[in-house]
Amino acid sequence: MDRKIKKCPQCGHNNNWLSDVCANCSTSLENVAVVALDEEISKQSGVVGKDEAKAPDVAQRTAETFRLSSASAQLESMNPSGLRFTLSGTAVLGRGADIDLTCLPESTAISRRHSKVTLETGKWYIEDLDSANGTFVNGMKLQPNLRHEIESGTKIALGNVHFIFKVS
Repeated sequence: MDRKIKKCPQCGHNNNWLSDVCANCSTSLENVAVVALDEEISKQSGVVGKDEAKAPDVAQRTAETFRLSSASAQLESMNPSGLRFTLSGTAVLGRGADIDLTCLPESTAISRRHSKVTLETGKWYIEDLDSANGTFVNGMKLQPNLRHEIESGTKIALGNVHFIFKVS
């Protein structure tokens, strides 16, 4: 199943296909065409069609950083590898949330407001927002609405979508 995006003509950020304004630079996306993420990856990597097997390092070469604001920490996707989501302060993770994860394969397992990552007094925390498929830290399922401290190298799963948390 193709993931649809709107690519910002100003900064190149891949936005949710329903967005009217770029989440990165606030440029209007009203007249921007919706494209399939697979198509965009193929354009960037030189792969013809959807046969990504011909370019084994496609995920590496097409890695993008999705920015909320200034970098403090990142969630790095484990599949596809190389996609990084930059976190700063407090951010809700989900489909169409502050950190929009709809560009990931299997994003249908992620709730709209799946979990929240918070930086408080120099420590990072993650909290499940009563998601349908759960939030896991190093394989342990979190109880909804209870914060759990995380540090660089922590493995996080939102449903069956896996990340590594890295502090910058």
